Amino acid sequence: MINISVWSSRGSSQDAEAMAYALEKDVLVVTASGNEGESGSIGYPGWYPGVLTVGAVDEEGEIWSKSNYGSEVMLTAPGVGILTPKAGNSGSAYHVSDGTSSSAAHVSAAAALIRAKYPDLTAGQVVNRLTKTAGLPDSAKGTSLPDEKYGYGYIRPLAALTENIPAGSKYGPLKVPESLQSSSPESGSGGDSGSDSGAGSNNTLKRILVFVVAPVFLLLVVVTIVFVIVRIFRRKNNRTQTESGWHGSQQGQPSPYGQAVPPGNTGGFPPQQQGSNQNQSSGPWGP
Repeated sequence: MINISVWSSRGSSQDAEAMAYALEKDVLVVTASGNEGESGSIGYPGWYPGVLTVGAVDEEGEIWSKSNYGSEVMLTAPGVGILTPKAGNSGSAYHVSDGTSSSAAHVSAAAALIRAKYPDLTAGQVVNRLTKTAGLPDSAKGTSLPDEKYGYGYIRPLAALTENIPAGSKYGPLKVPESLQSSSPESGSGGDSGSDSGAGSNNTLKRILVFVVAPVFLLLVVVTIVFVIVRIFRRKNNRTQTESGWHGSQQGQPSPYGQAVPPGNTGGFPPQQQGSNQNQSSGPWGP
C-alpha cells in the first residue's frame, strides 16, 4: 500500500512505468486529488492508470469546495476539520486542517483493513469492495457514477469489511496501464467487477480439494482394503470348516448340518429324505 499526498503538474514515462509496475506487483497506490477546487487540475500521479485518486468531503458527506475533481477521481473520504499532527515545536502538537491529503490517508487505512481481513484479494479487488459499498449524500442521489466530484462516493469502511461483495476481476474498477492489458484478460477500466472469479476463489477451491476431497479419497481406499481382507478371511474360514466337517462325517462324526452320517453313506452328507427342503443354503454367501 502506497499513500502519496503530493502531486505534480508534470509527469514522466519513468513515473508511469513505476505506477504500472506497482499494480503488476499487486500494490495499491492512493493519491490526493488536490486542493484548488478546480476541474481538470488532477496532478500526477493521479493521472496515471492503476492509481486510486481521492477527493474530500465534509462531515455531511458533501464534496469539499476546494477538492479538485475530474474523471480520475474514484472515491472520496473525510477531509474537512481533521485533527492532524502539527509540524514544528510551537504551540500544540495537533491542529485542525482541511485537505485531500487527509482523505487519501483515510482511504489507505480502509484499504489496509480490507487486506488484513481478506489477504487473498488483489489490489483491484480491494478497491472493488470500497467502490461497491461507497455512499452518497442526499444531494447527490441519482447521480451517474462514477461522478467527476464524488467518484463512486465516500468510503464506508465498516460496510466494505462486512458486506457480501463478490471478489470481482483482478484489477476491479482501476484503469489498467497499456503495458498490462496485453497480458491480462481484463482491460479498460478493469473489466467486470461483479464476477466471482479471482485469486480468492481459486485459493478457496484449492483448499477444498486438499482438505476435503483428499481425506475422503483416502478413507474410501482404507474401507475397500478392510472389506477385501474380511471377505478373504471369511471365505478361508468357511472353506476350513467345510473340509473339517467332510472328514469328520466319514468317521461317523456329525456333519456340518448337525446330523450323523448313516453307515454306508460315503458321500459325507445325510441322505436326502422325501419331503425335505431341496433349496437349503450352501453357505454364508448365498445358495
